[in-house]
Amino acid sequence: MTEDDKLVEMFFQENPIEVADDGFTERVMQSLPELEARPSRAWKLSRIWTFLCIFVGVAVFIADKGWVVLYSLLKSWVSNLHIDFSSLSGIQWDTHSLMMYGVGAIVLLLLGTYDLVTEN
Repeated sequence: MTEDDKLVEMFFQENPIEVADDGFTERVMQSLPELEARPSRAWKLSRIWTFLCIFVGVAVFIADKGWVVLYSLLKSWVSNLHIDFSSLSGIQWDTHSLMMYGVGAIVLLLLGTYDLVTEN
């Protein structure tokens, strides 16, 4: 906060300004619509649409064996780094370990979906 801001704040604390609104604020507050306690229909539809899109994306990923594409992409990136990864040669990238990564990705997607749905 600058010195000018402090001076202005001190001035208004010492010299408060009362503006007569003749009940205007109260009338405006009463004319505002009540907030709904439950989520709106549009909000529910957007959450359903988000869930369906995520579900379809995961289903297409599984149906088209997307992990093969991801593995090939990762392998090409690593091979283009020109770094010695001989210590990683002991890792076997078989279907079982890829399945574990896929399950982990699905769990993360479901947690993200849950977070979106429960968001206020």
